[in-house]
Order: sequence, then C-alpha cells, then structure tokens
Amino acid sequence: MIRARTEPGLKKKAELILRKLGISPSDAINIFYSQIVLHKGIPFEIMLEDNDTDEFYTEVRDIDHLKSMLNLK
Repeated sequence: MIRARTEPGLKKKAELILRKLGISPSDAINIFYSQIVLHKGIPFEIMLEDNDTDEFYTEVRDIDHLKSMLNLK
C-alpha cells in the first residue's frame, strides 16, 4: 500500500486524464514504479533551471528547525 499527499487540483486533473486513457490511479502508479525499475531511476529528466543557485535554498536540520523557520508551533 502506498499513501501520498498531493494537491487536490493536481490530483483531479491527473485523474481526469487517466480516466480518458482508461488507466486507474493504481495502475498509473504501478506503471511509474515499473519504469523506475526498468530505468534504474526516475524515467524522465529532473533538472534545475540555469539560474537556480544555492543561494535560493536553506538547509533544514530537522523538523523543529523547519517549524521555527515557518513560525509553526
């Protein structure tokens, strides 16, 4: 069993496309996982944009650090 959180609008759009393709969300996940195994990695490119630099990132040490940065309790 896999549980994943996704933005509701994205989920709705993706499921509409999958429905048109005749593929269930579970089948789509199984296809994706099969491609990961076949390619021994993510089956598409994941790249940073040319202007993406380290200065745009903040290292998060742990969940408490993240909460403090986001002003959460």
